[in-house]
Amino acid sequence: MYDPARDSFTSLPERDGQDVQNDKDNKDVEQETAKVTDRAEQDQKPSGQTTNLNSDNSNQNSTDPNNKEKNGQSSEQKNENEENSKKHSLTDDQNSKHDPSEEAVEPPRKLKKPSRRMGNQERQVEAQKFRQTHGTVEPVRSHYNSRPEVGVKQRQHSPIIALRSFNNFIKSALINLYGLQDAVVLDLGCGKGGDLQKWDKNRVRGWIGVDVAEVSVDQARERFDNLRRKNFWADFCVGDAFGEKVEDIVHPDAFPVDVVSIQFSLHYAWETEERARMLMSNVSRALRKGGRFIGTIPNWEVLMDNISTLKDGQLSWGNSIYRIELPSKPPADLKPAYGHEYTFYLEDAVGNVPEYIVPFPSFVELAREYDLELIYQRPFLDMFDEVITDNPALQELSRRMKVIKEDGSIGIAGDEREASGIYLAFAFEKV
Repeated sequence: MYDPARDSFTSLPERDGQDVQNDKDNKDVEQETAKVTDRAEQDQKPSGQTTNLNSDNSNQNSTDPNNKEKNGQSSEQKNENEENSKKHSLTDDQNSKHDPSEEAVEPPRKLKKPSRRMGNQERQVEAQKFRQTHGTVEPVRSHYNSRPEVGVKQRQHSPIIALRSFNNFIKSALINLYGLQDAVVLDLGCGKGGDLQKWDKNRVRGWIGVDVAEVSVDQARERFDNLRRKNFWADFCVGDAFGEKVEDIVHPDAFPVDVVSIQFSLHYAWETEERARMLMSNVSRALRKGGRFIGTIPNWEVLMDNISTLKDGQLSWGNSIYRIELPSKPPADLKPAYGHEYTFYLEDAVGNVPEYIVPFPSFVELAREYDLELIYQRPFLDMFDEVITDNPALQELSRRMKVIKEDGSIGIAGDEREASGIYLAFAFEKV
């Protein structure tokens, strides 16, 4: 017998054959009685009865350092919450509107795995359907879910420690320049929450992290819990912002936000036009007017320059810490603008994950369709030269982060400098 008080099984004394037979007879009677009762209750149930659905988002978890009451609210608090809820709503773009009165849409059924009994043509059709539905989501999710958490001390021995520091400085500078203070931030592709402290230093009010990798989201939550000081609230959500409406991932009352950030992950959306449009629609509808959309992506011009120098039959390039491989050379004009795949490997960071070229002019054009105007765009190395010249505070930060050496020279060189040159930073404003 299972004893819930002890969380263990306890033994009973052995019984004779008559006891066992009596138990069997009693059980048969109980089963017949239960069947009759169920039929009677079913006949009495009103035909118009419906089931209430819980409107709370099941994959949303929140941590609020200022939340003192876990259960129960006074009538005054409820009235205040109702008023605040009216203030939070998704903003409309010309392509998508959120109607809170709509009934919940049943999620699409998962496609069946192709059977071995299928013919070759049928298998190809099913495989194509699966790829169109899931795309690179599964390999990306699997890659980041399988990456172990590495401590601060171990990261100091990373072969790309200078590159990590440089990239973190660029993100800090971008947040400082265009991230807005006293803001609520929606961080898409938040990963393990590596930018939480950067946003804390920028004095934000709240932070909402979304990532497709549930393990990464758990690690981000743990990182927030371990912060010495918590001057802002944080929510943690699992979802694919390139394939789902953002209000199906994050509770709609969280919107509009002041800043949307997407660091080193937007290029995954450029697998198809549909996924890119879903992302841009989510960004636009989530942002308030005047809000900022900031991020970092591979620089399409650098990628295309390297591709143009490849010899016939050559489909890869790189150095000791990174490598890029192409399944085939893309057209020189990159038209259509989506689906130009390459595989990226970065030592101690990214392992052969499929990514997609983002032609920046088409990105800007698409963003404009969703009321987002470009206000800043710089390759990483150019941005670094500008900010340490024009911004004393960021210059001091670069020294603390050891991006600038004591002699004043840049702290990144050789293969790591070449790898950093792959990326650019951008900022848009919602108009």
